[in-house]
Amino acid sequence: ESMKYIGEVLDHSSNFDDRLEVFHVLVKSLGSSGAQLEAIEKGMLVLEGLGESIPLDFTPKSVHNYLMKMEKELDDYDKDRILHLPLIQDSSKYQALKFLSLIYLFAARARPEFIPFVSCRIVELTLHHGICQYSVAGFAALGTIMISVKGDVEAGYRLGKFSTSLLGKFDSDVVASQVAASVYGVINVLVEPAQANIERLRNGYRRGLLGGNIEMAMTNIFLYCRHSFFFGKELNRLQSELMHYMQQMEHYKQEMYRKNMANTNELIAILTTGRVEQLQSFFCESTTQSKVIPQAISFNYLLTAFIFREFEFALKLCEIYKHKATKAWRIQDIVQSFYEGLLAYGLARQRSDRTLIAVADNATDVLVRCAGHSKWNFENKMKLLQAEKFFTNNQIDEAREAFESSIKCAQAHKFIHEEAIALELAAYFYAAQKDYDKSKSLLQMSS
Repeated sequence: ESMKYIGEVLDHSSNFDDRLEVFHVLVKSLGSSGAQLEAIEKGMLVLEGLGESIPLDFTPKSVHNYLMKMEKELDDYDKDRILHLPLIQDSSKYQALKFLSLIYLFAARARPEFIPFVSCRIVELTLHHGICQYSVAGFAALGTIMISVKGDVEAGYRLGKFSTSLLGKFDSDVVASQVAASVYGVINVLVEPAQANIERLRNGYRRGLLGGNIEMAMTNIFLYCRHSFFFGKELNRLQSELMHYMQQMEHYKQEMYRKNMANTNELIAILTTGRVEQLQSFFCESTTQSKVIPQAISFNYLLTAFIFREFEFALKLCEIYKHKATKAWRIQDIVQSFYEGLLAYGLARQRSDRTLIAVADNATDVLVRCAGHSKWNFENKMKLLQAEKFFTNNQIDEAREAFESSIKCAQAHKFIHEEAIALELAAYFYAAQKDYDKSKSLLQMSS
């Protein structure tokens, strides 16, 4: 019905400028109703009328070159200069930023290859023509791209800081929700203590609901629940929250997020009850329903299989989602590398398999790199992988020291679940050294 009225208004509008606001409503309505691809196509037509275009012939090299160009241009700007950019005066450029922001919002689902160009162009237009509310999330978006495409955490973190500083100048519920997902869900977790950002994601969810940006609200709460799961929130409390937010996702027809959260909920039930025999039946049911298993669900099974020491099943799961760990900077890729590394070292000792050692060593390198940016979030994981590596290489003194260090780090940084894993793995190490009293003590502490 709303599309009918939009069509009638467009038919009676006299010129392009008069129709822009109606086109904006049309694009937003299409994207919010699930027709993201059509929304992007309509938005691109409007951009062409405004003298802008999104190139369709992206290559990794052209994306890299555009990012290098933007990074060089941004070298001349600090936070103070960004905050004091003039307000945009050119109405056509303002409208271009408005539509580019909408396209960015829907591109993650429909055309993810557009995201690097769109985020670069939002920032470029801002630097050349002035700032507005649509610029704020653009800096945050470009920050995520600098990290995911170039692996430049420092540049991404700096852009995230620009974005949160600008919120004080152009605060709105819609903008705050977009910024929260990018900054607190992707960027800051690589640098700042994870626990400091989790609650900010829930606030991003609330702001999204208040601003009517349902998709971004659900993105924030999905990230809130995933990060809570990754970083050791008490499982019974998390399960109660999952049930509440799953009902919201069903109400708002956010089926992709709801399915991922339902799977997490099922596996939390297995973890809290110990019914490990249900694990493979749940997995078989998931593969029956969908030939392609999303990474979030694949990781859930991997983690649960690892906790219950179902190593062969866990190894099978690693093959389902082969992420490029040497380049990946998403928190889920990093946490998955951590568990894959622990799994691979454990199996390599059983099998004397050099291929598995190479997988595990690569995972260790990933966590060494991450710990260089955030000791708080990643040092305990790095130390535990190093301990397992020393154990595998029969470097007993070094392994003992690394196990003890990992346990202390996890405890000090409040990663209780990873402290328990480190205690358990250290117990197996001491049992291998025939120090059974120490092993028994550590196992008791881990439970």
